[in-house]
Amino acid sequence: MTALAPTPRPRCTIDGRESVWTGGQWVALDDLRARLHDLTDAAACAARAGFATQAALYRSDADHIRSILQEADTMTPTTMHCALTAFLTRTDRLGPDELHDAFMGEVMEQGGTWLGPGETDALRNTSHLVEISLHGITGRGTSEAQAIDDWRDAARRMITTEITTEEA
Repeated sequence: MTALAPTPRPRCTIDGRESVWTGGQWVALDDLRARLHDLTDAAACAARAGFATQAALYRSDADHIRSILQEADTMTPTTMHCALTAFLTRTDRLGPDELHDAFMGEVMEQGGTWLGPGETDALRNTSHLVEISLHGITGRGTSEAQAIDDWRDAARRMITTEITTEEA
């Protein structure tokens, strides 16, 4: 039986920051570098204070982050879901009114659809539902907020499933 080479960890630019998929989420490389620095300092302080077990734990965590950063140096950035991931990341910090504006803007920019209750397009009638179709994902709900939540949940599931499948 031939062993397969592991699939490289996906890398993407989100909000202008190089990020890597790790631990089921996108993490900025500069945040990982800062965490590595903090763990290295903590390990040295713990060792100087005589807390060998704690120092070893800090060093172990630092080694894990160091391996992710070394792997990141060999990665080719992917555009697999960069636009979708960037949009999700940007909307995580928004309130309900800002979410509406962000989704309407993204629908217009990306060629999606937004159907309110009773509206139709060439293919469907939404009856009493709000339906948002964007980046190949559809979200539905009895209110705008529910449709946005449904869309965001479906987008996160798709990204997580596809990245996990590629890593396997």
